[in-house]
Amino acid sequence: MVGASGLIWGGKAAMRKILLIVIATVSACALLKGGVSRADEAKAPQVQPAQTSEAAKETASPSEEWRNRWYFFWGPANVHAELRESQSEINRQLNDIYGRIIPGWDRPRTFLNLSNEWLLYDLHLGVGRDINEKLSVFVDVGGIIGKVNNDDTYHIIGIPLHTRINFGRTVWFIAAGLDYYPWGKPCLRKYAQTQMCGLLRALRAARPFLEGAIGHVHVRETADVSFSIPDVIQIAKRREVLYHDVNYISPRVGLEIPVGKDDSVVLAAGYLFFDSHAKDFNNLSLYVLHHHKF
Repeated sequence: MVGASGLIWGGKAAMRKILLIVIATVSACALLKGGVSRADEAKAPQVQPAQTSEAAKETASPSEEWRNRWYFFWGPANVHAELRESQSEINRQLNDIYGRIIPGWDRPRTFLNLSNEWLLYDLHLGVGRDINEKLSVFVDVGGIIGKVNNDDTYHIIGIPLHTRINFGRTVWFIAAGLDYYPWGKPCLRKYAQTQMCGLLRALRAARPFLEGAIGHVHVRETADVSFSIPDVIQIAKRREVLYHDVNYISPRVGLEIPVGKDDSVVLAAGYLFFDSHAKDFNNLSLYVLHHHKF
């Protein structure tokens, strides 16, 4: 019994020593992880609680910036659409006919001209949610309402002929997508202690991302054409209205640049592939968006 009792006691003593070693090791690792030793603590000046709180905020990890965060975004996108289908129809019904009949026929400006001149825009408004440090989901709505007006006067055998050709386009869309940040989402606070200026600090904190989106688009196209002899008679007047409901998928790449605690600027580019009327609606889009977290 004595031998057995002594063995058990010896085992308990050994376990106590191991436990003390583990506690001491964990404590040392915690101090080393914080970057402060006990000797340094004794030498270091005492920091007020408010200063400690501020320091903790400044050294917040990137994950603390995205965790459980909603955000909304808005901004314009420059749309460079192909518009080959609608332009072919305009050529067939107008330019190919009246270009032969009316001397000096001036081809009317269309939305294709605006697209080629990078003057087509649509407005985006959406809301998103961070899933984790690298993923976000979003829903996006928006559209564009535009008109291209053409007024010309021609002279045929001394008789003035006034033409008015107006094209209208209304586009509404709803989309959903996923963002992936290979190197994590941007965190401006991470660089708050640096001596860089605000712009360089924002660029240093910027992070690229990949995006995929699917969407539905409703389009209303109008064409109003009239011919008249001014102040005498209206020769002809015609109006056409077309409706299209189409869907698209869009791969995109972008860069998110933080400009404040809850705000960032997003620059992105993507191509939209449509399931029908692709020759008309397929387009390259360039985005400039403002993100605000809440």
